[in-house]
Amino acid sequence: MAADTGIYHVTKSAFTQARNKLKHSAFIELDQTQIDFFYKNVSYKTWHGFRLIAVDGSTLSLPVSKATQEHFGLTKTNNKDQKVVLARISQAFDPLNHITLDASMYPMQTSEQSMMVGHIEKMAKGDLAIYDRNYRGFWVYKLHQTKEIDFCSRLQTKSGGKTITDFLNSGRKDEVVDITCNTREAKQQCKKLGLDTHALKCRLIRIELEGEEEPELLITSLTDQEAYPYEYFEELYQKRWPVEEDFKFLKYRAELG
Repeated sequence: MAADTGIYHVTKSAFTQARNKLKHSAFIELDQTQIDFFYKNVSYKTWHGFRLIAVDGSTLSLPVSKATQEHFGLTKTNNKDQKVVLARISQAFDPLNHITLDASMYPMQTSEQSMMVGHIEKMAKGDLAIYDRNYRGFWVYKLHQTKEIDFCSRLQTKSGGKTITDFLNSGRKDEVVDITCNTREAKQQCKKLGLDTHALKCRLIRIELEGEEEPELLITSLTDQEAYPYEYFEELYQKRWPVEEDFKFLKYRAELG
C-alpha cells in the first residue's frame, strides 16, 4: 500500500516573497532564446527576401504605487484633481510572423525615437524596418545606413525641407535624392551617436490615396528602382499595421493596461 503523500499549502505571502526573488532578466533571456531558435530553425515569412520589422510606440497605464510614482512619475488627466502613472512603451515587431523581437518601457518623457535606437541593436543586415511619421530625420536614416539596416518611413507632406518640397512640387512619384544634415538637432544627434554627417542617398515615393487630398509620402533606403519597383511600396507600408493591432491585443484583450 502506497504511503500517504502530504499536501503542502503555500501562503500568498510565501508565494509573493518567492516571486520577488526572480530576476526579470531571466525572462528576457528566455524570450531571446526562443526568438533565436525560431529564426534559425523555421522557414519564416519575408518580404522580397527581407525580414520586416515594424517599430511603433504607445502608452501604458500602470498601478499607482510609491515605486511606480518614483520611477515613472505622475501624469495629469482631463480631471485636474486626478493623476495617473503612465509609461511609454515601444516594440520592434515582425508583422509577417507576429513575433516581438524587442520591447521596452520608459517614463513618459522618453521619446519614441530614442527607444527606437535600442531596438536597432536587435536588428541585423537583411532586415527592413518600417516606421510611421514619428520616426524621421537625417540622423535616423544615417543610423540605419551605418548599421546596414534598410528602412521605409512615412513622412508628413508638410514636414518642410527643400528636398521634400521640391519633390512634392515636381509632380514626380519616385525619385532618388540626397539627404543632408542641415539642422542643429540632426548634428547634435549624429555627434551623440558617433555618426558622420555626410549626405546619404534615399528614395522618395509618392502614393496617391483614393479619397484623400494628401498623398502618402515615403522615404526609403531601397534606392534600386529596378530591384524594388514603385509598385512594391503601397503594399509594403500597409504591412506595418499588425504592430498596432498587437498593442491593442496586449492592452485590451490581455488587459495589460
